[in-house]
Amino acid sequence: MSLQPRGTGPVTRPFTRFLALLLAVAALPAAAQAGPPGPVAAQAAAPGMPAAAARAGRGPALLSNPAPMYWVLESEGARVHVFGTIHLGSPGLADPPPEVLAAFDGADRLVAEVSSDEMATAGLAMIGPIMRSTLPVGETIGDYLSRHDTAALKRVFGRRWSSIERMEPWLVSLMLQAELLSGSGYDESRGLDRRLFKRAGERPVLGLESLRDQFALLRAGSAREQAAGLSKLLHDFLDGDAERRNRELFSAYESGDAAAMADILEGARLELLEADPSGQAYALLFTNRNRAWAKKIALWLDEGGNWFLFAGAGHFFGDTSVFEELRALGVLR
Repeated sequence: MSLQPRGTGPVTRPFTRFLALLLAVAALPAAAQAGPPGPVAAQAAAPGMPAAAARAGRGPALLSNPAPMYWVLESEGARVHVFGTIHLGSPGLADPPPEVLAAFDGADRLVAEVSSDEMATAGLAMIGPIMRSTLPVGETIGDYLSRHDTAALKRVFGRRWSSIERMEPWLVSLMLQAELLSGSGYDESRGLDRRLFKRAGERPVLGLESLRDQFALLRAGSAREQAAGLSKLLHDFLDGDAERRNRELFSAYESGDAAAMADILEGARLELLEADPSGQAYALLFTNRNRAWAKKIALWLDEGGNWFLFAGAGHFFGDTSVFEELRALGVLR
């Protein structure tokens, strides 16, 4: 994944506006507990030929959709089950359908956005990154926001403000989003990813990417760019727009309404492109990652076996979805 270095462009302003979308269907919330970008072991890179040549001598895989948010890719000697998850959940969020759980239990290999090894140790990595995500000595978040926005944040966080005001804006945005989701009854511990990791037990779960990659998504941009996004998120929080967006997204997912999910994600894409015509923000969050994931899936199909992938549902809808990237590779009909 190609990540724009901090302070080098206009990615963060529109990107932060869709932090809820990121947390719900695009990247695991545990990314906030990871370290800076770097190499990682246990990623699901199958051995073999480059993806473009992976299907040499084989016909394109067939794609079916036997249940909401559940797809199956099949080719000679290979099957890849794909389950689109929502990373946050409520007490009322149902478990995956029986056919999904049966496929999960029967798979030879399990893959998620990040590996079980990293998920198991993510909490231990939280203190360091947070300590490194403070503003320079003498600066506070108020130096990057209007007086009105600073006062509003103080009211939101109350007594916690003294421990928050020196955090980098991206981290304040993350905490503000957590505040909203917590008030709505959603949290990561109830998400479907967490449930599937638990169901895996001692079985290893490979990762498509690293927590460090996902952490870098959140940290992209300069402090001023991050603050612009924080300001927009704060206004959406205060006027109820952010909560409305979240509820629409969760409702569509929980009801298995694929058409509504596609509409919501397309709306998010168009708004991102309106705010950032260069397309960098959307590419950072979806396109680049979907392309990289598709290449790995192509290798799995070439290698053979019975695979089960669970990852944010947002990656499997739209013109730049993982499936469309597979079609572009000639892997999928």
